[in-house]
Amino acid sequence: TITQTKKQLKWLIGDITYIDHNHLTDETTVYFRKDGEDYYKILTQAEFEPFIWLNTTKQGYFNRLLHDKSFKVIKNYAKKYGRGSIILKADTQFLIQSGYSYFENTVLSDLKTCVLDIETTLLSPEEGEITAIGLLSKDIHGKKTAKILSQKHTTERNMLLDFLDYIKDTDPDLICGHNVFSFDIPFIVERLKKHNLPLTLGKFDKELYRDYNTSVVNRIKAGFEFYQYRIPGRYIIDTMHLAIIEDTRKPEFESYNLKYLAKYLNISKPNRTYIEGDLINDAYKNDYKAFESYLKDDLEETEELMNRWLPAYIQMSKIIPIDLQSQIYAGSTNKFKALFCIDYYHAKEKIPEPEPLRKFQGAISKVENSGIFLNIAKYDAKSLYPSIQLAKDVFPKSDKLGAMKKYLTQFRDERLKYKKLAEIEKDLIDAGDPNANVKRYEAYSAYQLALKILINSFYGVLGNAFFLWNDYDAAESVTSHGRNILMFFKEKIEEAGCTIINMDTDGAYFSHSKDLDPAKLLIDINSQIDPGIELEFEKSWPRMLSYKAKNYATLDSKGKVNLTGSAFKSRRATPFLKKFTRAFAEYYLKDDPQGWDDEYFLLKRAIADKTLATEELVENTTITFDYAHYIGRTENNKMPVFEAMEKEEVTDLYKAGDKVYYYYSGEMQSKLNSDMVKLYHGVDLRDYNIDHYI
Repeated sequence: TITQTKKQLKWLIGDITYIDHNHLTDETTVYFRKDGEDYYKILTQAEFEPFIWLNTTKQGYFNRLLHDKSFKVIKNYAKKYGRGSIILKADTQFLIQSGYSYFENTVLSDLKTCVLDIETTLLSPEEGEITAIGLLSKDIHGKKTAKILSQKHTTERNMLLDFLDYIKDTDPDLICGHNVFSFDIPFIVERLKKHNLPLTLGKFDKELYRDYNTSVVNRIKAGFEFYQYRIPGRYIIDTMHLAIIEDTRKPEFESYNLKYLAKYLNISKPNRTYIEGDLINDAYKNDYKAFESYLKDDLEETEELMNRWLPAYIQMSKIIPIDLQSQIYAGSTNKFKALFCIDYYHAKEKIPEPEPLRKFQGAISKVENSGIFLNIAKYDAKSLYPSIQLAKDVFPKSDKLGAMKKYLTQFRDERLKYKKLAEIEKDLIDAGDPNANVKRYEAYSAYQLALKILINSFYGVLGNAFFLWNDYDAAESVTSHGRNILMFFKEKIEEAGCTIINMDTDGAYFSHSKDLDPAKLLIDINSQIDPGIELEFEKSWPRMLSYKAKNYATLDSKGKVNLTGSAFKSRRATPFLKKFTRAFAEYYLKDDPQGWDDEYFLLKRAIADKTLATEELVENTTITFDYAHYIGRTENNKMPVFEAMEKEEVTDLYKAGDKVYYYYSGEMQSKLNSDMVKLYHGVDLRDYNIDHYI
């Protein structure tokens, strides 16, 4: 229902799975599949004519739509006009022109996958070697095969040759790993080069390359920059990045470590094999069976993370004309630009320049009351801002074609339809109905989730300085309506004798008496609010510790404590402080002040007696430049981590993007400075500064 009329391409059978543009040859290649067989076709000039929008009048519009037979020529126009041009990636342009999309009848279970994980002697590929490559493959019939390639009975070179053969034989559509972009892939690439082996990891013997368009991808989150690689015909999926992106939507993870995520999401096996990082090489040499079991468990957990988060992105590729690998990292600004350009291209309509940045009043996010509260309920407005846009008809005035209103309406209707279909299919599966179809349920469920993500992103682009169709008046109108609705919720909840604890954008947390039924109160409030706006009863807890906006701890009916907000679970906090904070919340929520006093006393004593391991006190930072850049700066301020590198003569071990671990040692100073910082290399010296940590 979303894709426009398609051109007839007689050679195109089955689904498009990948489109690759070679910037050297200026060729665009379409990979597609039919009945499990892969094909590819290099597009002719008649089949694909690249285009660009130019602003030639400087009157606030990209007014000229220009075509050329060569993408190189189009890119030269982009260089000449700079910000006065709009150029889309080659695959996006072809999909817009042709009316096709990626994965039209494909779900994740239709794709061949290969999960990989490598173990190495050192972290540097220049000095270390790969000792083992763990591989877990799944074919289109769902059959899984695990394989461990290692140097046990061969050389690294022969092991890498076996790896290249394995990828060619299993022919995966997706190569997946945890932190694979920052570690596994670059390490493999460097070792292949070291042995003068080809980088033929792509389909039809095409070579892997580092993406020339995005040599450094914009950070997903502070400290997570990485180089992006491309494998023609295959996608590289990094489950660590999927976790980070998931966490930006709803912050809940204390770490992005694979073992932590598997435990937190309840996907780790009860008998899972664990080996500490510094003991992995020892296990490889002396207990290969345990090493092999550990590696296979890593692969299985990585696959589970992929299965959890990737299906929505595959479905999103059917809607947004962007390839799967880019789809994961593209923000809503780029997604909606590609989507709206479908309409503006075919209508040959000029495209507006974005409005200049200005401030406007945003949503309510504040704590009304702090402390311990009993009988907590949370009401949440369903997709509040998109609902306001539709109910109040709030859309960008520069969107002459009404693309935002059209797509938001379509997505809402489609989501309701496919959410219901997914529920029906799930009921059939649970009942063992012979007409049930697991693949159909997978498609419906992932599609409605993809639409939900997109629906909740429409408001965000209204007030985004980089979105071509932004509109600050419209964004301000939406937040104004949102604040009024939230204050109405607050008024009605307080009239019922409840205590408002926290209000945040589209929801409210409140404490109620045991006699009050939050579900009944909800029915009453919903009967009084504007049409198109609906409040839902999201969750409840017996007890809550409210600290400040977006920071609270809750105790559920099973006695489990959950922490929310950076004040309670900062990822940069030292391990001992993370445990200390969780213990504090648990004792307070369980009304055990004596337990807290004991915990506090014992922790101080452990630091004073140095019975606490050094690793519990270690901090970390991700450096954004190397030591050479540090000493070449014009500023004179000292950065303790770099000073410690110089003092310990390890300045050449760290490069931009590396995580550096350190702690404070020596005698207490009047002011903490670089003399007290010591790099942590995994050795438990217990020479930490007692006074500082107490």
